[in-house]
Amino acid sequence: MKLYTHKGCANCKKVKAVLLKLLPEMGLNYESSVVERDIDDTDVLADLMMLNIEYTPTINIGNATITGDEILDEVNLRRFIESNIKISP
Repeated sequence: MKLYTHKGCANCKKVKAVLLKLLPEMGLNYESSVVERDIDDTDVLADLMMLNIEYTPTINIGNATITGDEILDEVNLRRFIESNIKISP
């Protein structure tokens, strides 16, 4: 899972805090499940733009992406993760 962020982005901090809470509840570890990518790096920004997205926070898992208001809703974020990551029982 790639988490695209930007320094000073309040919503990025909120999403990270939710992930730090949600992932352990789902049996996942934040450090081993999430790759944080800061768009201050031009290569990272180019990768994000290849997804046709130009803002943060954004999470990408394979071919699936969540951003905007959807990523800020904890229920939507949980469903997105559950739908796109294979979680062992």
